[in-house]
Amino acid sequence: MKTLSVILGNQLFDFKYYRNLSSDVFMCEDYELCTHFKYHKHKILHFLLSMREYRDYLISKNKRVNYFEIQSKPQFVSKLGEVIRKGKFQKVQFYEIEDKFFEKKLLDLFQEIDLEIEVFDSPMFL
Repeated sequence: MKTLSVILGNQLFDFKYYRNLSSDVFMCEDYELCTHFKYHKHKILHFLLSMREYRDYLISKNKRVNYFEIQSKPQFVSKLGEVIRKGKFQKVQFYEIEDKFFEKKLLDLFQEIDLEIEVFDSPMFL
């Protein structure tokens, strides 16, 4: 079954937590995340650079990363839908999402596309 792993910007865990995930990965910088609150510019920069470094790290570990840099409009859900449809993925894997509003957006997309879903417990709060 063709599977896509979705990694959010706050889920840049040690690689040991991603060893058993699929070879195909989706990551997307999110405009709404950067504008939801009035964050300090250095915090946003740190967040985005961390994601880009993690993308490069995953590539070095032979993962195929679909990565989208920030644009001036929300794009996360639409880009994810495009990648899923274009790649003909049948299953998506991701770690538990803390933001339930955002999680609902993703679950609605997965239901619309009729994907199998695999959710892992987050190692964030051990």
